[in-house]
Amino acid sequence: MRVISSTAIALVLASTAAVFCAPVHAETKSVEVSYSDLDLSTAAGVAALNGRIDRAVRKICGYASTSLTHRAMWKSCVAEARSSAQPQLALAITKANREAFAFRSR
Repeated sequence: MRVISSTAIALVLASTAAVFCAPVHAETKSVEVSYSDLDLSTAAGVAALNGRIDRAVRKICGYASTSLTHRAMWKSCVAEARSSAQPQLALAITKANREAFAFRSR
């Protein structure tokens, strides 16, 4: 049985997107990642959400360049974006597991 929270919380990635810009023009971007259709109490649901997060990170940070300077900035952007998503991801998974446990305990 699939358990989905009745109040789906959007996962937001925030990162300084200075990848292909001069550091002076750095800006903060965010992308909403929906997971209301996923069962995060399963490995498949978590894997699907991680895939969505990876796509959101690519939207924010773009793709790696061959330039060493841009590649370093891209790596930093990716690390920061993924890091900003981790607490929200952990909270969503914990909540889904609690709901699934409560449902099975009935």
